[in-house]
Amino acid sequence: MADDVATVKRALEQLKGPIILVGHSYGGFVITNAAYNNPNVTGLVYIAALAPDEGETGNDYVKTWPKEFIETGVGSVKPDSGGFLFIAQNKFHEFCPRS
Repeated sequence: MADDVATVKRALEQLKGPIILVGHSYGGFVITNAAYNNPNVTGLVYIAALAPDEGETGNDYVKTWPKEFIETGVGSVKPDSGGFLFIAQNKFHEFCPRS
């Protein structure tokens, strides 16, 4: 996540005036962290995104998911060809109760 946040921060440095960031899915974590303490960011929009509480990391957020999901994945977390993990669409609401 650190690389993604750094990339967004670099982009923010190029912009002037009020900025509204929009994040989808994992992008919610990225925009939250990239916007932190940036006075030009006036709003965050989360679209089907993970929205962490202040100071909450991705690992903290995942710990709020049901224990059986974290331990087994119940077939819901799958790696793609690049090794990135995603949650099966038909299981998202079942295992992401805050969404």
